[in-house]
Amino acid sequence: YGHLDVGYGDGGSNNIKHPEFGPHLKSFLGTIMRIDPAGSNSRNGKYGIPAGNPFANETDPATVKEIYAYGFRNPHRFAWDKANRNRMIATDIGESNVEEINIIENGGDYGWPNREGNFGIATLKDLKTVFNLRESDVGLYKKPFAQYDHEDGFAISGGYIYDGNIEPLQNKYIFGDIVNGKLFYLNIDPPLSDSTVYELASIQDGKET
Repeated sequence: YGHLDVGYGDGGSNNIKHPEFGPHLKSFLGTIMRIDPAGSNSRNGKYGIPAGNPFANETDPATVKEIYAYGFRNPHRFAWDKANRNRMIATDIGESNVEEINIIENGGDYGWPNREGNFGIATLKDLKTVFNLRESDVGLYKKPFAQYDHEDGFAISGGYIYDGNIEPLQNKYIFGDIVNGKLFYLNIDPPLSDSTVYELASIQDGKET
């Protein structure tokens, strides 16, 4: 609490064949940044860099010390799992194949533009096609906790972990797809044992809608 988290997309840098613009530690593009609005140790002195930021003590002056995690195409929305140490959940809108739900780790690199979901992508050649990874490449980046492909939706929206009184929805992360309007949910437990994406039906006047 007391920090401000900000998500930045990659600015279309990969679509114009300039992946060097970001995401990396010298660019704010494709990152989740964390600042202290009441602090003053930033470059312009008008906000603070939290001491817990993973790159706060980097000596390279080009490093963007505001970065909390990086390697995203479009980190669209955040939520916090209050029952489990306030871990952060962030959705990431994919290019052409995969929509992601990520558990955010301090300093984590989530792979874009070299990964879309659990798949590889040839950034400078073809952003529309993904491929299976070699076994030696699987662990190079943080994996999404859950994902769905473009047979089920086209652009993931954010969501929340339900903590109200409707028992069937408790301990579920509920989210949607911007394009087709579908609702989905994930079961959220302390060990994150189930990464299956389930569709959530909506009933009005006795009919599914």
